[in-house]
Amino acid sequence: MKALKAEGTWYYDVPVLTTPPLLPLLIMSSHRIYPGREAPYRVFPWKLNISDATWVHKARPVIIRTQAYAAVWPFVFGLGLIAATYFLGRTLYPQGVGLVAAYLVATSPVVILCVHKVWADHPTAFFVTASVMCFVIAEQRGVVWPAALGGVCWALAALAKGTGLLPVPVVVLFRLWTARRHWRRPGIFIRSVADRRLLVFLGAGALLAGPWFVWMAKVYGYPLFNMSSAQTEKSADWFQSLGSRPRMLYVVNLFAQTPLLALSILWPFSRRRIRPALPGAVMMFVLAVAVLIYVLWNARELRYMMPVLPMIAILAAVVVEDARRSLAARWSPLGANVLTLLIVFASSVGSMWLGLSASYRGDALILFPL
Repeated sequence: MKALKAEGTWYYDVPVLTTPPLLPLLIMSSHRIYPGREAPYRVFPWKLNISDATWVHKARPVIIRTQAYAAVWPFVFGLGLIAATYFLGRTLYPQGVGLVAAYLVATSPVVILCVHKVWADHPTAFFVTASVMCFVIAEQRGVVWPAALGGVCWALAALAKGTGLLPVPVVVLFRLWTARRHWRRPGIFIRSVADRRLLVFLGAGALLAGPWFVWMAKVYGYPLFNMSSAQTEKSADWFQSLGSRPRMLYVVNLFAQTPLLALSILWPFSRRRIRPALPGAVMMFVLAVAVLIYVLWNARELRYMMPVLPMIAILAAVVVEDARRSLAARWSPLGANVLTLLIVFASSVGSMWLGLSASYRGDALILFPL
């Protein structure tokens, strides 16, 4: 907070309790685990000459001792996001889809950038992905306990960032879609929508996250995070600059920075050699459509899309796996595997360079191409 104030960006601390509590609690715990002998906060200029010997021998070690602890949890949840993407893809489709999707997420520039930042995006994306995976498992197996775990996950996601609430409307919309054939019979329709799994999914999350939102509503008059006038004043220039960015930034930058993700557009038109496991296919489609919501936001940063990035990666990986199987059937299984690996790796080289170079410079945004 002191470093942010020194740079004139201190709206997160006015008042700090309006920010969802999970990330501050995680940072506090990491500071207790890795206490430094020096003061825990040290202000450094944003632009450092990293080729200077002073940086190598003095500034960098001090930053590592006094500030690197804050990035421990974002890094851990970054790894967790990759693993959750793999297991969600494997739950829905053959194992190859999970591997390709996890690799696309791991090499995404925005994921690489955020893992070096003290931001809530990685915890939010991880818990959203885990929540969706748990609900899918509950639907496939017809059991309740994964739905309860999924409810806990979406609650933790919401306590990290407001976008963590995404699984709630998605799951409800999915249930309405599956029960659509009973809409003429209200009793059966209601029982089909609000069965035990859905009620447990919603109830478990509400019990965990509900007290926080109730407290927010009582104290500030609104349940979700909203900037106060002091915060808006201090951050006006920054959010005005974000709001001036093109509305198609999310789609254009996402596909330009990670080209294979553009294959997700072809998922509805694939030859379906991979049979989708219901209800997962519909879940992926609904979450992909949720990206359209982000286009309407005034403040536009690509990291806001991270909660749905694993789902987009899975849809793209389905197309890649479908093409690999088609090629293996017509040519050679070994040749198809090698060619697929080469294409996936080659397409990620530029993505990794974008993310690592932006992190190396300390950038807050990746301005490519918009």
